[in-house]
Amino acid sequence: MTTNDLAGYNTRKRICNFTWSEEALRDWYNIWNSLWKLKFKWQWKNGDGYARVCGESFKYYTVWNDANRLDGAFPIPQLHVLDEIKELLLDDPSDDPNIPYTVKAINDWFSLHYTFKVTLDSHGED
Repeated sequence: MTTNDLAGYNTRKRICNFTWSEEALRDWYNIWNSLWKLKFKWQWKNGDGYARVCGESFKYYTVWNDANRLDGAFPIPQLHVLDEIKELLLDDPSDDPNIPYTVKAINDWFSLHYTFKVTLDSHGED
């Protein structure tokens, strides 16, 4: 493979899977607490991810016929669910001051943890 073979590489669209980091979990935990205050409730299903606070960190699990043991746990949603939650909040006609705070927190979460930032250095290019 020569550098000429890689010439078109920089023009390709870059995609990746999302991985929950400690920081993303910590920020999501705060958002979930806001959603809980707004009367959101998670409908647990087998295969759902959830986490528990464990000191300064989190332990991540998957639900499998044990939803009855999830007191104190918080859900780890798929990213499209975060968008759906935000849309539900934006469509909510109430004047609860927690709604704009939570919408902003979700927007900030996406900016901090999901925006896919690629640098040329990460691909070994100068």
